[in-house]
Amino acid sequence: MIFGFALLHRSKAGMLHSLVSVSDVAIAFQPIRNRFQAI
Repeated sequence: MIFGFALLHRSKAGMLHSLVSVSDVAIAFQPIRNRFQAI
């Protein structure tokens, strides 16, 4: 039971981490997209 809870918590943390990294990439590409839209 405790092992399953720890596993669930780890997968949730991994999902959150990947979501944060995706948003970081989107923020990094934001100026490039704005530059392409300005052309």
